[in-house]
Amino acid sequence: MKSAKYAMLTLLMGTLLFFIPSISNAETATYTDENNIEWSYTVSGNSITNLVCESKSATGSIEIPSTIDGKDVISLSGGGYNKGAFQGCSGVTAVTIPDTITTIGNYAFEGCTGLRSVTIPNSVTKIEGSAFRGCSGIATVTFSNKLTSIGEYAFSNCTGIKSITIPNSVTVIEEQAFSGCSGLTSVKLSDNLTKISDRVFEDCKGLTSIVIPNNVTTIESAGQLFGGAFSGCKGLRKILIPDNVVTIEEGAFKDCSNLTIYGNNGQASKQFAEENKINFDFIANWDRGSSGSDITAPTVKNIQLTYASVMGYDRDSNRKMYIVPADAKLVINVYFTETIKGTEAPTLTIKFGNGQNIELSNGTVSGPFISYIYTIKSTDVGTLSAVDYKGGNITDEAGNSAKLSCPALELQYGSGDLVYANGTVTNPNQSGGSGNSSGSGTGTGSGTNNGSSTNNGSSTNNGSSSGSSSGSSSNGGSSSGSQSSSSTKKDPTTASGKIPQTGIGAGIVLVILSIAGIGTFSYLKYNKLRDI
Repeated sequence: MKSAKYAMLTLLMGTLLFFIPSISNAETATYTDENNIEWSYTVSGNSITNLVCESKSATGSIEIPSTIDGKDVISLSGGGYNKGAFQGCSGVTAVTIPDTITTIGNYAFEGCTGLRSVTIPNSVTKIEGSAFRGCSGIATVTFSNKLTSIGEYAFSNCTGIKSITIPNSVTVIEEQAFSGCSGLTSVKLSDNLTKISDRVFEDCKGLTSIVIPNNVTTIESAGQLFGGAFSGCKGLRKILIPDNVVTIEEGAFKDCSNLTIYGNNGQASKQFAEENKINFDFIANWDRGSSGSDITAPTVKNIQLTYASVMGYDRDSNRKMYIVPADAKLVINVYFTETIKGTEAPTLTIKFGNGQNIELSNGTVSGPFISYIYTIKSTDVGTLSAVDYKGGNITDEAGNSAKLSCPALELQYGSGDLVYANGTVTNPNQSGGSGNSSGSGTGTGSGTNNGSSTNNGSSTNNGSSSGSSSGSSSNGGSSSGSQSSSSTKKDPTTASGKIPQTGIGAGIVLVILSIAGIGTFSYLKYNKLRDI
Protein backbone atom coordinates (compact mmCIF):
# COMPACT_ATOMS: atom_id res chain seq x y z
CA MET A 1 0.00 0.00 0.00
CA LYS A 2 2.77 2.45 0.95
CA SER A 3 4.75 1.71 -2.21
CA ALA A 4 1.68 2.49 -4.32
CA LYS A 5 1.28 5.87 -2.59
CA TYR A 6 4.95 6.72 -3.17
CA ALA A 7 4.61 5.79 -6.87
CA MET A 8 1.56 8.02 -7.27
CA LEU A 9 3.32 10.95 -5.57
CA THR A 10 6.37 10.51 -7.80
CA LEU A 11 4.20 10.51 -10.94
CA LEU A 12 2.41 13.70 -9.83
CA MET A 13 5.68 15.52 -9.15
CA GLY A 14 7.10 14.42 -12.50
CA THR A 15 4.02 15.73 -14.33
CA LEU A 16 4.31 19.07 -12.54
CA LEU A 17 8.00 19.40 -13.39
CA PHE A 18 7.21 18.61 -17.05
CA PHE A 19 4.80 21.54 -17.33
CA ILE A 20 6.81 24.11 -15.33
CA PRO A 21 9.02 25.15 -18.31
CA SER A 22 6.01 25.77 -20.58
CA ILE A 23 4.22 27.68 -17.82
CA SER A 24 7.22 29.87 -17.17
CA ASN A 25 7.71 30.62 -20.89
CA ALA A 26 4.04 31.58 -21.45
CA GLU A 27 3.10 35.25 -21.25
CA THR A 28 -0.40 36.73 -21.40
CA ALA A 29 -0.89 40.14 -23.00
CA THR A 30 -3.47 42.40 -24.69
CA TYR A 31 -3.51 44.39 -27.92
CA THR A 32 -5.87 46.97 -29.46
CA ASP A 33 -5.87 47.14 -33.25
CA GLU A 34 -6.52 50.14 -35.53
CA ASN A 35 -10.28 49.40 -35.51
CA ASN A 36 -10.36 49.61 -31.70
CA ILE A 37 -10.90 45.85 -31.35
CA GLU A 38 -9.25 44.58 -28.20
CA TRP A 39 -7.45 41.24 -28.27
CA SER A 40 -5.94 39.06 -25.56
CA TYR A 41 -3.40 36.36 -26.33
CA THR A 42 -0.57 34.19 -25.10
CA VAL A 43 3.05 34.66 -26.20
CA SER A 44 4.62 31.26 -26.66
CA GLY A 45 8.20 31.57 -27.91
CA ASN A 46 8.09 33.35 -31.27
CA SER A 47 4.36 32.74 -31.78
CA ILE A 48 1.01 34.14 -30.63
CA THR A 49 -1.48 31.51 -29.44
CA ASN A 50 -4.95 31.44 -27.90
CA LEU A 51 -6.05 34.71 -29.51
CA VAL A 52 -9.37 36.04 -28.09
CA CYS A 53 -11.53 38.95 -29.24
CA GLU A 54 -12.37 40.80 -26.02
CA SER A 55 -14.70 43.27 -27.79
CA LYS A 56 -17.79 41.02 -27.54
CA SER A 57 -20.09 43.80 -28.76
CA ALA A 58 -18.19 44.14 -32.04
CA THR A 59 -20.33 44.15 -35.18
CA GLY A 60 -19.88 43.77 -38.94
CA SER A 61 -16.74 42.42 -40.57
CA ILE A 62 -13.71 41.58 -38.41
CA GLU A 63 -10.16 41.02 -39.62
CA ILE A 64 -8.06 38.81 -37.36
CA PRO A 65 -4.47 40.12 -37.04
CA SER A 66 -1.85 37.90 -38.62
CA THR A 67 1.00 39.26 -36.47
CA ILE A 68 1.34 41.06 -33.16
CA ASP A 69 4.68 42.67 -32.25
CA GLY A 70 6.35 40.77 -35.07
CA LYS A 71 5.11 37.35 -33.92
CA ASP A 72 2.78 35.19 -36.04
CA VAL A 73 -0.70 34.46 -34.71
CA ILE A 74 -1.01 30.67 -35.10
CA SER A 75 -4.14 29.71 -33.12
CA LEU A 76 -7.52 30.99 -32.01
CA SER A 77 -8.41 30.35 -28.39
CA GLY A 78 -10.34 27.29 -27.31
CA GLY A 79 -10.35 25.09 -24.26
CA GLY A 80 -13.76 25.61 -22.69
CA TYR A 81 -16.99 27.52 -22.28
CA ASN A 82 -16.68 31.33 -22.58
CA LYS A 83 -13.05 30.98 -23.68
CA GLY A 84 -13.64 30.79 -27.43
CA ALA A 85 -12.02 33.49 -29.57
CA PHE A 86 -15.35 34.95 -30.80
CA GLN A 87 -17.76 32.96 -28.64
CA GLY A 88 -21.08 34.78 -28.37
CA CYS A 89 -20.16 37.63 -30.76
CA SER A 90 -23.59 37.53 -32.40
CA GLY A 91 -23.12 40.88 -34.16
CA VAL A 92 -20.12 39.75 -36.22
CA THR A 93 -21.20 39.03 -39.82
CA ALA A 94 -17.88 38.15 -41.46
CA VAL A 95 -14.40 37.14 -40.28
CA THR A 96 -11.15 37.18 -42.23
CA ILE A 97 -8.87 34.42 -40.91
CA PRO A 98 -5.17 34.99 -41.75
CA ASP A 99 -3.09 32.25 -43.36
CA THR A 100 -0.84 32.12 -40.29
CA ILE A 101 -3.54 30.29 -38.32
CA THR A 102 -3.08 26.51 -38.09
CA THR A 103 -5.74 25.62 -35.51
CA ILE A 104 -9.27 26.90 -34.88
CA GLY A 105 -9.82 26.07 -31.21
CA ASN A 106 -12.76 24.71 -29.28
CA TYR A 107 -15.80 27.03 -29.18
CA ALA A 108 -13.88 29.62 -31.28
CA PHE A 109 -17.01 30.93 -33.07
CA GLU A 110 -19.77 29.19 -31.09
CA GLY A 111 -23.02 31.15 -31.07
CA CYS A 112 -21.95 33.69 -33.72
CA THR A 113 -25.44 33.67 -35.19
CA GLY A 114 -24.79 36.72 -37.39
CA LEU A 115 -21.88 35.08 -39.23
CA ARG A 116 -22.84 34.54 -42.89
CA SER A 117 -19.87 32.84 -44.53
CA VAL A 118 -16.54 31.33 -43.50
CA THR A 119 -13.40 30.72 -45.53
CA ILE A 120 -10.89 28.47 -43.80
CA PRO A 121 -7.39 29.34 -45.14
CA ASN A 122 -5.14 26.56 -46.40
CA SER A 123 -2.83 26.97 -43.40
CA VAL A 124 -5.50 25.47 -41.06
CA THR A 125 -4.99 21.78 -40.38
CA LYS A 126 -7.41 21.30 -37.51
CA ILE A 127 -10.90 22.52 -36.54
CA GLU A 128 -11.57 21.58 -32.93
CA GLY A 129 -14.82 20.68 -31.15
CA SER A 130 -17.81 23.06 -31.22
CA ALA A 131 -15.73 25.62 -33.17
CA PHE A 132 -18.75 26.88 -35.17
CA ARG A 133 -21.53 25.28 -33.15
CA GLY A 134 -24.85 27.12 -33.40
CA CYS A 135 -23.72 29.53 -36.16
CA SER A 136 -27.15 29.33 -37.74
CA GLY A 137 -26.52 32.19 -40.18
CA ILE A 138 -23.64 30.50 -42.04
CA ALA A 139 -24.77 29.59 -45.56
CA THR A 140 -21.44 28.50 -47.09
CA VAL A 141 -18.19 27.03 -45.77
CA THR A 142 -14.96 26.77 -47.75
CA PHE A 143 -12.52 24.35 -46.13
CA SER A 144 -8.74 24.37 -46.07
CA ASN A 145 -7.07 22.01 -48.53
CA LYS A 146 -4.67 20.98 -45.75
CA LEU A 147 -7.39 20.23 -43.20
CA THR A 148 -6.94 16.83 -41.54
CA SER A 149 -9.58 16.67 -38.81
CA ILE A 150 -12.94 18.16 -37.83
CA GLY A 151 -13.86 17.91 -34.12
CA GLU A 152 -17.09 16.83 -32.48
CA TYR A 153 -20.02 19.27 -32.77
CA ALA A 154 -17.75 21.51 -34.91
CA PHE A 155 -20.67 22.69 -37.11
CA SER A 156 -23.55 21.30 -35.05
CA ASN A 157 -26.86 23.16 -35.55
CA CYS A 158 -25.50 25.34 -38.36
CA THR A 159 -28.95 25.19 -39.92
CA GLY A 160 -28.17 27.60 -42.76
CA ILE A 161 -25.43 25.51 -44.43
CA LYS A 162 -26.69 24.13 -47.75
CA SER A 163 -23.75 22.07 -49.01
CA ILE A 164 -20.28 20.97 -47.93
CA THR A 165 -17.30 19.41 -49.66
CA ILE A 166 -14.79 17.82 -47.30
CA PRO A 167 -11.20 17.91 -48.70
CA ASN A 168 -9.50 14.55 -49.32
CA SER A 169 -6.77 15.40 -46.76
CA VAL A 170 -9.38 14.98 -43.95
CA THR A 171 -9.04 11.59 -42.22
CA VAL A 172 -11.25 12.16 -39.17
CA ILE A 173 -14.68 13.73 -38.70
CA GLU A 174 -15.70 13.26 -35.09
CA GLU A 175 -19.17 12.48 -33.76
CA GLN A 176 -22.03 14.94 -34.26
CA ALA A 177 -19.76 17.30 -36.25
CA PHE A 178 -22.69 18.28 -38.54
CA SER A 179 -25.64 17.15 -36.40
CA GLY A 180 -28.73 19.32 -36.64
CA CYS A 181 -27.67 20.94 -39.94
CA SER A 182 -31.26 20.70 -41.17
CA GLY A 183 -30.66 22.88 -44.25
CA LEU A 184 -27.87 20.63 -45.56
CA THR A 185 -28.87 19.08 -48.90
CA SER A 186 -25.52 18.04 -50.44
CA VAL A 187 -22.43 16.39 -48.92
CA LYS A 188 -19.20 15.26 -50.61
CA LEU A 189 -17.04 13.31 -48.16
CA SER A 190 -13.26 12.88 -48.09
CA ASP A 191 -11.99 9.76 -49.84
CA ASN A 192 -9.56 9.19 -46.95
CA LEU A 193 -12.18 8.69 -44.26
CA THR A 194 -12.14 5.23 -42.69
CA LYS A 195 -15.29 5.56 -40.60
CA ILE A 196 -18.52 7.54 -40.47
CA SER A 197 -18.71 8.62 -36.83
CA ASP A 198 -21.68 8.24 -34.50
CA ARG A 199 -24.47 10.78 -35.20
CA VAL A 200 -22.19 12.84 -37.44
CA PHE A 201 -25.17 13.82 -39.65
CA GLU A 202 -27.93 13.29 -37.10
CA ASP A 203 -31.18 15.17 -37.87
CA CYS A 204 -29.90 16.53 -41.20
CA LYS A 205 -33.46 16.39 -42.50
CA GLY A 206 -32.71 18.09 -45.82
CA LEU A 207 -30.07 15.57 -46.87
CA THR A 208 -31.47 13.40 -49.68
CA SER A 209 -28.53 11.46 -51.08
CA ILE A 210 -24.97 10.55 -50.04
CA VAL A 211 -22.12 8.34 -51.25
CA ILE A 212 -19.93 6.63 -48.65
CA PRO A 213 -16.22 6.73 -49.69
CA ASN A 214 -14.50 3.48 -50.64
CA ASN A 215 -12.03 3.50 -47.71
CA VAL A 216 -14.75 3.57 -45.05
CA THR A 217 -15.07 0.30 -43.12
CA THR A 218 -17.47 1.28 -40.32
CA ILE A 219 -20.67 3.29 -39.97
CA GLU A 220 -21.04 3.97 -36.24
CA SER A 221 -24.02 4.22 -33.90
CA ALA A 222 -24.74 4.67 -30.20
CA GLY A 223 -27.44 2.01 -30.52
CA GLN A 224 -31.07 1.83 -31.56
CA LEU A 225 -32.18 3.93 -28.58
CA PHE A 226 -29.95 6.94 -29.29
CA GLY A 227 -29.44 6.50 -33.02
CA GLY A 228 -26.34 6.67 -35.18
CA ALA A 229 -24.50 8.33 -38.04
CA PHE A 230 -27.61 9.27 -40.07
CA SER A 231 -30.38 8.94 -37.49
CA GLY A 232 -33.29 11.32 -37.98
CA CYS A 233 -32.40 12.09 -41.62
CA LYS A 234 -36.04 11.82 -42.63
CA GLY A 235 -35.41 13.14 -46.15
CA LEU A 236 -32.56 10.73 -46.92
CA ARG A 237 -33.71 8.58 -49.81
CA LYS A 238 -30.48 7.09 -51.19
CA ILE A 239 -27.16 6.02 -49.72
CA LEU A 240 -24.44 4.12 -51.57
CA ILE A 241 -22.47 1.79 -49.28
CA PRO A 242 -19.35 0.25 -50.89
CA ASP A 243 -18.12 -3.29 -50.29
CA ASN A 244 -15.31 -2.15 -47.95
CA VAL A 245 -17.91 -1.31 -45.31
CA VAL A 246 -17.95 -4.41 -43.11
CA THR A 247 -19.68 -2.96 -40.02
CA ILE A 248 -22.95 -1.02 -39.89
CA GLU A 249 -23.95 -0.59 -36.27
CA GLU A 250 -27.54 -0.90 -35.06
CA GLY A 251 -29.40 2.40 -35.20
CA ALA A 252 -27.12 3.94 -37.85
CA PHE A 253 -30.20 4.86 -39.93
CA LYS A 254 -32.79 5.19 -37.16
CA ASP A 255 -35.90 7.11 -38.32
CA CYS A 256 -34.73 7.23 -41.96
CA SER A 257 -38.16 6.09 -43.13
CA ASN A 258 -37.67 6.89 -46.84
CA LEU A 259 -34.25 5.28 -47.30
CA THR A 260 -33.01 2.90 -49.99
CA ILE A 261 -29.58 1.34 -49.38
CA TYR A 262 -27.51 0.65 -52.50
CA GLY A 263 -24.97 -2.17 -52.18
CA ASN A 264 -24.03 -5.59 -53.51
CA ASN A 265 -24.85 -9.22 -52.82
CA GLY A 266 -23.00 -10.84 -49.94
CA GLN A 267 -22.02 -7.51 -48.37
CA ALA A 268 -22.83 -5.84 -45.06
CA SER A 269 -25.03 -3.30 -46.86
CA LYS A 270 -27.51 -5.92 -48.12
CA GLN A 271 -27.49 -7.87 -44.87
CA PHE A 272 -28.17 -4.73 -42.83
CA ALA A 273 -30.99 -3.65 -45.15
CA GLU A 274 -32.70 -7.05 -44.91
CA GLU A 275 -32.32 -7.33 -41.13
CA ASN A 276 -33.71 -3.84 -40.57
CA LYS A 277 -36.43 -3.95 -43.25
CA ILE A 278 -34.86 -1.13 -45.28
CA ASN A 279 -35.40 -1.04 -49.03
CA PHE A 280 -32.37 -2.33 -50.97
CA ASP A 281 -31.12 -1.86 -54.52
CA PHE A 282 -27.87 -2.68 -56.32
CA ILE A 283 -25.02 -0.21 -56.85
CA ALA A 284 -25.34 -0.88 -60.59
CA ASN A 285 -28.65 0.99 -60.48
CA TRP A 286 -27.28 4.02 -58.61
CA ASP A 287 -26.17 6.05 -61.64
CA ARG A 288 -29.47 5.50 -63.41
CA GLY A 289 -31.31 6.78 -60.38
CA SER A 290 -28.97 9.78 -60.07
CA SER A 291 -29.19 10.85 -63.71
CA GLY A 292 -32.32 12.87 -63.17
CA SER A 293 -35.06 10.24 -62.89
CA ASP A 294 -36.17 8.18 -59.92
CA ILE A 295 -36.40 4.54 -61.01
CA THR A 296 -36.90 2.91 -57.60
CA ALA A 297 -40.43 1.67 -56.92
CA PRO A 298 -41.84 2.16 -53.41
CA THR A 299 -42.33 -1.09 -51.48
CA VAL A 300 -44.12 -2.04 -48.26
CA LYS A 301 -41.79 -1.67 -45.29
CA ASN A 302 -44.09 -3.00 -42.54
CA ILE A 303 -47.70 -3.17 -41.35
CA GLN A 304 -48.35 -1.91 -37.82
CA LEU A 305 -51.33 -1.65 -35.50
CA THR A 306 -50.97 1.62 -33.59
CA TYR A 307 -50.27 1.29 -29.88
CA ALA A 308 -52.96 3.91 -29.18
CA SER A 309 -55.55 1.39 -30.44
CA VAL A 310 -54.89 -1.05 -27.58
CA MET A 311 -53.12 0.88 -24.82
CA GLY A 312 -56.22 1.10 -22.63
CA TYR A 313 -57.02 -2.65 -22.62
CA ASP A 314 -55.84 -5.52 -20.40
CA ARG A 315 -53.36 -8.19 -21.43
CA ASP A 316 -53.49 -11.94 -20.85
CA SER A 317 -51.55 -13.63 -18.05
CA ASN A 318 -48.52 -14.15 -20.30
CA ARG A 319 -48.66 -10.45 -21.28
CA LYS A 320 -48.39 -11.32 -24.95
CA MET A 321 -51.92 -10.38 -26.04
CA TYR A 322 -54.15 -7.36 -25.63
CA ILE A 323 -57.77 -8.39 -25.09
CA VAL A 324 -59.82 -5.92 -27.16
CA PRO A 325 -63.66 -5.83 -26.99
CA ALA A 326 -66.32 -5.14 -29.61
CA ASP A 327 -66.76 -1.53 -30.80
CA ALA A 328 -63.05 -0.78 -30.25
CA LYS A 329 -61.47 1.08 -33.18
CA LEU A 330 -58.23 -0.30 -34.59
CA VAL A 331 -55.88 1.94 -36.61
CA ILE A 332 -53.62 -0.05 -38.92
CA ASN A 333 -50.82 1.68 -40.84
CA VAL A 334 -49.05 0.24 -43.89
CA TYR A 335 -45.61 1.89 -44.15
CA PHE A 336 -43.77 2.28 -47.48
CA THR A 337 -40.09 2.89 -48.19
CA GLU A 338 -40.73 6.39 -49.52
CA THR A 339 -43.40 9.08 -49.81
CA ILE A 340 -46.37 7.87 -51.84
CA LYS A 341 -49.49 9.24 -53.51
CA GLY A 342 -52.64 7.91 -55.14
CA THR A 343 -56.40 8.34 -55.43
CA GLU A 344 -57.32 4.72 -54.63
CA ALA A 345 -55.74 2.91 -51.69
CA PRO A 346 -54.99 -0.82 -51.97
CA THR A 347 -57.27 -3.27 -50.15
CA LEU A 348 -55.85 -4.55 -46.87
CA THR A 349 -57.31 -7.93 -45.90
CA ILE A 350 -57.33 -8.93 -42.23
CA LYS A 351 -58.98 -11.62 -40.11
CA PHE A 352 -59.44 -12.67 -36.49
CA GLY A 353 -58.45 -16.22 -35.59
CA ASN A 354 -59.90 -18.65 -38.13
CA GLY A 355 -62.71 -16.29 -38.99
CA GLN A 356 -63.64 -14.91 -42.38
CA ASN A 357 -61.45 -12.48 -44.31
CA ILE A 358 -62.25 -8.79 -43.80
CA GLU A 359 -61.38 -6.38 -46.62
CA LEU A 360 -60.44 -2.80 -45.72
CA SER A 361 -60.52 -0.35 -48.63
CA ASN A 362 -60.93 2.88 -46.66
CA GLY A 363 -57.22 3.70 -46.54
CA THR A 364 -55.99 7.29 -46.27
CA VAL A 365 -52.63 8.17 -47.87
CA SER A 366 -50.35 10.33 -45.70
CA GLY A 367 -46.66 10.76 -46.55
CA PRO A 368 -44.95 7.35 -46.50
CA PHE A 369 -47.93 5.35 -45.14
CA ILE A 370 -51.59 4.45 -45.66
CA SER A 371 -53.85 4.37 -42.60
CA TYR A 372 -56.87 2.06 -42.21
CA ILE A 373 -59.54 2.12 -39.48
CA TYR A 374 -61.61 -0.92 -38.45
CA THR A 375 -64.25 -1.20 -35.71
CA ILE A 376 -64.31 -4.62 -34.03
CA LYS A 377 -67.61 -6.51 -34.22
CA SER A 378 -68.99 -8.91 -31.60
CA THR A 379 -68.55 -11.75 -34.10
CA ASP A 380 -64.80 -11.09 -34.43
CA VAL A 381 -63.05 -13.58 -32.16
CA GLY A 382 -59.38 -14.55 -32.14
CA THR A 383 -55.95 -13.20 -32.91
CA LEU A 384 -55.69 -10.37 -35.45
CA SER A 385 -53.53 -10.98 -38.53
CA ALA A 386 -52.90 -9.46 -41.96
CA VAL A 387 -53.83 -11.75 -44.84
CA ASP A 388 -53.37 -9.86 -48.12
CA TYR A 389 -52.59 -6.44 -49.63
CA LYS A 390 -53.40 -5.66 -53.25
CA GLY A 391 -54.97 -3.26 -55.73
CA GLY A 392 -55.06 0.54 -55.70
CA ASN A 393 -53.06 2.99 -57.80
CA ILE A 394 -50.27 3.98 -55.40
CA THR A 395 -47.05 5.45 -56.83
CA ASP A 396 -44.10 7.44 -55.56
CA GLU A 397 -43.69 11.12 -56.41
CA ALA A 398 -41.83 10.19 -59.62
CA GLY A 399 -44.71 8.01 -60.80
CA ASN A 400 -43.19 4.57 -60.12
CA SER A 401 -45.95 2.09 -59.24
CA ALA A 402 -45.74 0.62 -55.76
CA LYS A 403 -44.80 -3.03 -55.30
CA LEU A 404 -47.24 -4.46 -52.76
CA SER A 405 -46.61 -7.23 -50.25
CA CYS A 406 -48.15 -8.37 -46.96
CA PRO A 407 -45.62 -8.83 -44.14
CA ALA A 408 -46.79 -10.05 -40.73
CA LEU A 409 -48.78 -7.49 -38.80
CA GLU A 410 -46.89 -5.95 -35.86
CA LEU A 411 -47.91 -3.91 -32.84
CA GLN A 412 -46.26 -0.48 -32.77
CA TYR A 413 -43.58 -0.38 -30.04
CA GLY A 414 -44.41 -4.02 -29.24
CA SER A 415 -42.13 -7.01 -29.07
CA GLY A 416 -44.12 -9.97 -30.33
CA ASP A 417 -47.34 -8.59 -28.81
CA LEU A 418 -50.61 -9.54 -30.48
CA VAL A 419 -54.27 -8.53 -30.33
CA TYR A 420 -57.15 -10.86 -29.43
CA ALA A 421 -60.70 -9.71 -30.18
CA ASN A 422 -63.62 -10.37 -27.81
CA GLY A 423 -61.63 -12.76 -25.66
CA THR A 424 -62.76 -13.60 -22.14
CA VAL A 425 -60.39 -16.46 -21.35
CA THR A 426 -57.53 -16.02 -18.91
CA ASN A 427 -54.95 -17.09 -21.45
CA PRO A 428 -55.89 -16.91 -25.18
CA ASN A 429 -52.68 -18.83 -26.01
CA GLN A 430 -54.11 -22.07 -24.59
CA SER A 431 -55.17 -24.66 -27.15
CA GLY A 432 -58.76 -25.44 -28.08
CA GLY A 433 -61.29 -25.53 -30.86
CA SER A 434 -62.33 -22.47 -32.77
CA GLY A 435 -64.98 -21.70 -35.34
CA ASN A 436 -68.56 -20.44 -35.62
CA SER A 437 -71.65 -21.89 -33.85
CA SER A 438 -74.51 -20.72 -31.69
CA GLY A 439 -76.82 -21.99 -28.95
CA SER A 440 -77.27 -21.83 -25.23
CA GLY A 441 -76.27 -23.85 -22.21
CA THR A 442 -73.18 -24.86 -20.25
CA GLY A 443 -70.90 -27.77 -21.00
CA THR A 444 -67.37 -28.92 -21.69
CA GLY A 445 -65.49 -30.68 -24.42
CA SER A 446 -64.00 -29.92 -27.80
CA GLY A 447 -65.74 -28.72 -30.91
CA THR A 448 -66.62 -25.56 -32.76
CA ASN A 449 -67.10 -22.21 -31.06
CA ASN A 450 -66.47 -18.50 -31.31
CA GLY A 451 -63.70 -18.46 -28.76
CA SER A 452 -61.28 -21.04 -27.45
CA SER A 453 -61.56 -23.93 -25.04
CA THR A 454 -59.16 -25.97 -22.98
CA ASN A 455 -59.52 -29.61 -22.00
CA ASN A 456 -58.65 -30.71 -18.45
CA GLY A 457 -59.06 -27.13 -17.26
CA SER A 458 -61.46 -24.23 -17.37
CA SER A 459 -62.38 -21.90 -20.20
CA THR A 460 -65.13 -19.60 -21.43
CA ASN A 461 -66.66 -19.96 -24.92
CA ASN A 462 -69.24 -18.15 -27.04
CA GLY A 463 -70.60 -21.08 -28.97
CA SER A 464 -71.56 -24.75 -28.73
CA SER A 465 -69.32 -27.74 -28.21
CA SER A 466 -69.71 -31.48 -27.91
CA GLY A 467 -67.61 -34.29 -26.56
CA SER A 468 -66.19 -35.18 -23.22
CA SER A 469 -63.53 -33.83 -20.91
CA SER A 470 -62.52 -33.98 -17.28
CA GLY A 471 -62.74 -30.23 -16.67
CA SER A 472 -65.39 -27.52 -16.72
CA SER A 473 -66.33 -24.74 -19.12
CA SER A 474 -68.97 -22.05 -19.51
CA ASN A 475 -70.52 -21.46 -22.93
CA GLY A 476 -72.85 -18.92 -24.44
CA GLY A 477 -74.29 -21.77 -26.52
CA SER A 478 -75.42 -25.39 -26.25
CA SER A 479 -73.34 -28.49 -25.65
CA SER A 480 -73.75 -32.20 -25.21
CA GLY A 481 -71.61 -35.00 -23.82
CA SER A 482 -70.41 -36.25 -20.49
CA GLN A 483 -68.72 -34.27 -17.73
CA SER A 484 -66.67 -35.12 -14.70
CA SER A 485 -65.95 -33.04 -11.61
CA SER A 486 -64.50 -29.60 -12.22
CA SER A 487 -60.87 -28.74 -11.52
CA THR A 488 -58.79 -25.60 -11.62
CA LYS A 489 -55.74 -25.55 -13.87
CA LYS A 490 -52.74 -23.84 -12.29
CA ASP A 491 -50.78 -21.07 -13.98
CA PRO A 492 -47.81 -22.96 -15.55
CA THR A 493 -45.51 -20.00 -14.91
CA THR A 494 -45.60 -20.47 -11.11
CA ALA A 495 -44.93 -23.30 -8.72
CA SER A 496 -46.22 -23.44 -5.15
CA GLY A 497 -43.51 -22.64 -2.64
CA LYS A 498 -40.99 -21.85 -5.36
CA ILE A 499 -39.77 -18.76 -7.13
CA PRO A 500 -42.18 -17.83 -10.01
CA GLN A 501 -41.21 -18.97 -13.50
CA THR A 502 -38.06 -20.79 -12.37
CA GLY A 503 -39.16 -23.63 -10.09
CA ILE A 504 -36.10 -23.01 -7.89
CA GLY A 505 -36.87 -23.61 -4.22
CA ALA A 506 -36.43 -20.74 -1.77
CA GLY A 507 -34.13 -22.91 0.34
CA ILE A 508 -31.71 -23.39 -2.56
CA VAL A 509 -31.57 -19.64 -3.08
CA LEU A 510 -30.70 -19.07 0.59
CA VAL A 511 -27.88 -21.61 0.36
CA ILE A 512 -26.48 -19.90 -2.75
CA LEU A 513 -26.63 -16.48 -1.09
CA SER A 514 -24.90 -17.84 2.03
CA ILE A 515 -22.05 -19.33 -0.02
CA ALA A 516 -21.63 -16.03 -1.90
CA GLY A 517 -21.53 -14.08 1.38
CA ILE A 518 -18.90 -16.36 2.93
CA GLY A 519 -16.78 -16.14 -0.22
CA THR A 520 -16.92 -12.33 -0.25
CA PHE A 521 -16.00 -12.11 3.45
CA SER A 522 -13.05 -14.49 2.98
CA TYR A 523 -11.76 -12.52 0.00
CA LEU A 524 -11.87 -9.18 1.85
CA LYS A 525 -10.28 -10.73 4.97
CA TYR A 526 -7.46 -12.20 2.86
CA ASN A 527 -6.71 -8.84 1.18
CA LYS A 528 -6.63 -7.08 4.56
CA LEU A 529 -4.13 -9.61 6.00
CA ARG A 530 -2.03 -9.43 2.84
CA ASP A 531 -1.71 -5.63 3.11
CA ILE A 532 -0.33 -6.06 6.63
